[in-house]
Amino acid sequence: APAPTPQKGEPTAEDRRKKLFGAFDKSAKPSEPEELEGAEDGDPDGDSAVQEGERYYGLLKSQVRRHYNVADTIPDAERLYLKAQVAMKLGRAGEVLDVSLAKASGNELFDSAVVAAVRKASPFSPPPDALRDALQKNGVVLVFSP
Repeated sequence: APAPTPQKGEPTAEDRRKKLFGAFDKSAKPSEPEELEGAEDGDPDGDSAVQEGERYYGLLKSQVRRHYNVADTIPDAERLYLKAQVAMKLGRAGEVLDVSLAKASGNELFDSAVVAAVRKASPFSPPPDALRDALQKNGVVLVFSP
């Protein structure tokens, strides 16, 4: 039986062979090294900035949670499904520059309690250097449930 004809856009056996041997070609131009972030002596695959950001966002959420309690005012059955997304911008010292609902939960009481809690929880600890500009310009959206 004849070999199947490759479909349009599908590499031929010859294309695949050239690509494979091209990888071993010593005369091929080396690609530009990509600019890496982090410490010069750090792990090239490290993710400390990501971990630092996740830790900081967790601190923000826990600090806000301490400032709202809707257990007595919203029935248990309804609380199970509530989720509000709150957008906030923080200044360099951790002060709240702006706070608003990115997506309402459907319960005005809960939504207003979360937004008020963000204001009460302010100021937060200063953001890590890696996040400072982004938090000031773009902010962050955090999700809260009762």
